[in-house]
Amino acid sequence: MFIIFSYQILHFIRNIFNFKRNGYDTDWIEETFSPAIMHRNDINLSGATEKLSYYTSASHLDQEGIVGDGSTSFKRSTFRVNLKADVAKWLEVGVNSTYSSSDKSGIQENNDTRGVIQNMLIIDPLTPVTYTNGSVPQSVIDRANTNNVPVLKDRNGNVYGYPSYSTGEVINPVAYANNINRTTVDAYQFLTSAYLKFKPFDGFSFTTRLGYDKNQWDTRNTVTPYYVSSEAANTTYTGSQTIVKSKRWLWENFASYEKVVGNHNFKLLAGYSAEETRVTTPTSRSGSASIADFVGFDFDLPDFNTQINLIDPSPDNMVSMFGRFSYDYSGKYLFEASVRRDKSDKFPTANKAGTFPAFSAGWVVSKEDFWKEDSKLNYFKLRASWGQNGSRNNLNGNSDRTYITSTINGQSIDYLGNTGAQITGYSNLNLVWETSEQLDLGVDLKALQNRLTFSVDYYKKTTRDAIINDGSLITPGSAGFVFNEFNAGTIENKGFEFEIGYGDTTENGLRYNLNANLSTLQNNVTEILFVPEGTSLPGAGAPQNADGITRFTEGQPSWYFYGYKTDGINTATGEVIIKDTDGVAGITSADKTNIGSPHTDVLFGGNINLGYKAFDFNLQFQGTIGNDIIATYHQPSRPITNKPVHFFNERWQNPGDVANFPGAASVTGSYETDLMVEDGSFMRIKQIQFGYTLPEKFTNKVHLKNLRMYVSLDDFFTITGYKGLDPEIGNFNYNSIGVDRGFYPTAAKAVFGLSLDF
Repeated sequence: MFIIFSYQILHFIRNIFNFKRNGYDTDWIEETFSPAIMHRNDINLSGATEKLSYYTSASHLDQEGIVGDGSTSFKRSTFRVNLKADVAKWLEVGVNSTYSSSDKSGIQENNDTRGVIQNMLIIDPLTPVTYTNGSVPQSVIDRANTNNVPVLKDRNGNVYGYPSYSTGEVINPVAYANNINRTTVDAYQFLTSAYLKFKPFDGFSFTTRLGYDKNQWDTRNTVTPYYVSSEAANTTYTGSQTIVKSKRWLWENFASYEKVVGNHNFKLLAGYSAEETRVTTPTSRSGSASIADFVGFDFDLPDFNTQINLIDPSPDNMVSMFGRFSYDYSGKYLFEASVRRDKSDKFPTANKAGTFPAFSAGWVVSKEDFWKEDSKLNYFKLRASWGQNGSRNNLNGNSDRTYITSTINGQSIDYLGNTGAQITGYSNLNLVWETSEQLDLGVDLKALQNRLTFSVDYYKKTTRDAIINDGSLITPGSAGFVFNEFNAGTIENKGFEFEIGYGDTTENGLRYNLNANLSTLQNNVTEILFVPEGTSLPGAGAPQNADGITRFTEGQPSWYFYGYKTDGINTATGEVIIKDTDGVAGITSADKTNIGSPHTDVLFGGNINLGYKAFDFNLQFQGTIGNDIIATYHQPSRPITNKPVHFFNERWQNPGDVANFPGAASVTGSYETDLMVEDGSFMRIKQIQFGYTLPEKFTNKVHLKNLRMYVSLDDFFTITGYKGLDPEIGNFNYNSIGVDRGFYPTAAKAVFGLSLDF
């Protein structure tokens, strides 16, 4: 179940432009989405002897997608084996291995102009899914014949509907999902590790572990011919295939020693690790075939002959040394200190290594002699911690090198018959580790014989030298080639975290456990690098704002929404009133400012667990308060497309009207204003599950240890004011959080399950 507020039948086109009913009234959301079946099977076997233990499992997931007729699906099979043996009192050995394979079929999404969901939301309802009874408009046939492209048909031979009134890139979303653009990803992973643990004397152990991880992804994309408009057309069969392989080994060694001296407890740990990752692209090819010559998407045919054998030139090696010291006195006074030093080839020569310390301390006050044993407060602990972590995530490497290439997309660069070359990126010798530093102060409480638990934390996380791998953000337009990765600045996140729980079992056998959590967040950029003081890093682009819709600015939330603030609608003209924010007379691009933040003010969640005899019940929920969302699939250049119904119902119509949105003649200027920003707060019931466990007197008869049946509604109910499909949108790119470009929404699931233990 999706809470859909505004994408209903298109009154906007019918009333504003006086289009008449043509016999069609298509609910595109209903037509694009469909119920889907998912089934999952898991089996595991475990056992142990005095010196040997084992665990094996196998699982298979087969999930149909809710978009299209078989256009989206996901299948995965996983096999796991874990073995552990005590060879001698002083030696333990073990092996853990996992193999998984998956097949994924997907659609185009997260695209302002070329996504299935985006087209679903903007196509007019006066277009049918397919034409019936031979009612194909002559204009559709003429369009296909003129461009020598066949009309789009479903599997039954029915011609898909072409947009009746929507213009530009708009395509029938059902045809787009089922017949036009298909993407498949076949992947496998093999992960294994083996270890030896030596215990030569009491309190001391040494472990050496070697792991190996091998992955392969085979991605294929095919696009069939179609001609809907000059902006939405493909007159050949086009396709691409990319096979990427990854191999990684990790060798870890650590020694630990524990010693108890009276009430003093000491623990020492020291370790060393090394790892290497290599990525290759043995196959990367693309091509096209004319309609007359097409015999199928066979990438071995001459028409698909672009092939590159690539070895990723970016080294990805890292060595680390780490140590930790832990101490406690009678479990009352606690202290721990650790340090880690990492060295990665992804950074320039002078900055390859980073050192990251951490400290924590705690005091269990309730263990002091002065604490009353009969106190209703059973447990009271004060704690504090501070530490640093280094990050190299999403870093390509080779930032300190300027590379020159003689090929582009597998083709040699040719200039008037001469072999050419070009720079791929400017070097950055100053790139350093991204460092996250976090301070945490907390209190833990337990009361009423430990039935009530409560904790509160204050946290402050400061991310310094945040890495951005898109060097174009700081590259002047005159440079010709982009800059390599760079450190953008410092981001600060701080707030409070609260958690409370209460659980007990009553005399009549009712079991209950209630838990809730809440976190506050303040996000702020405290430093910006590489650009002049008072300026910003541009962020995500969008059709409605040529300057981009997000910004990274000192003193503001990171990647806030960027545009014009409004001061209502002019009651006389129906035009948007733009606020002058720069103090200079007249409205210019300098008046664009912060019009919303994608970061939440509050995150919350909780669960309710109940049980009575053989019955159990579980409810989980989560949500956010205070975050904003901006939808970018509504474009000023496409006025004759479907729009949210509140654009129409709340618009200005006549002089004197007090309205929330401008009149029809003044719509274009509103797309880069705060009128496009919506409150993204929501609460989602993640799960409602009801189960029943058969009594032992029945399971014993069929030689079972346990048999439980359950039914569950997952992600079924959402409460939100956001007028898009899903407030929990999936864009988590660093500069596009909260930007809705048309996402595959979270699917509601009704689950029936059976769990057996032998």
